[in-house]
Amino acid sequence: MSRFTLSSCIEECLEHKVYIADILYKFVSSENPYKIVVDSSNKVREIYCQIAERNHNFLSWLNVMTMEPNNFMTIDVEIEQSDSELDAFLKVCAASNGCQKLIVNSHNTLKTHDYLDENTVGFCGKELTILDRDEAVEELRVPKTVIKDSIVADRKSVIKGVKLSGKK
Repeated sequence: MSRFTLSSCIEECLEHKVYIADILYKFVSSENPYKIVVDSSNKVREIYCQIAERNHNFLSWLNVMTMEPNNFMTIDVEIEQSDSELDAFLKVCAASNGCQKLIVNSHNTLKTHDYLDENTVGFCGKELTILDRDEAVEELRVPKTVIKDSIVADRKSVIKGVKLSGKK
């Protein structure tokens, strides 16, 4: 299962259908392996609710996301009252086990943080993968696999060139 932290700055691109469909709604499907990581103290959910008050597209998504079974993964992480909104999302991302990916509107959001490479920021001793909106669309795209000369396939795969021969 892949886990992502969705930062509040994603609100900046929510008037574009492609980002609503190809980022937000990728997390809604019961058939996907993706979860949005949130904190147990509900700081992230409170921020999401504030966005939903301003943006009807985000409100619709949040309503569907909170239906059972929901696609949030709750983790324990301490977020201080003095933490900025961005630092709250960075802390959640850093505390998530395994895949530590933060989705932002633009890499400029983190211009005050030191990038270790093109998509990696160091935070709280962890290396976080930062995906801007277009990189997130690519990351969340389910690859279509074509398998030739095989009878084993995955979801949405195409099997070509198989010749079955039975034992006689």
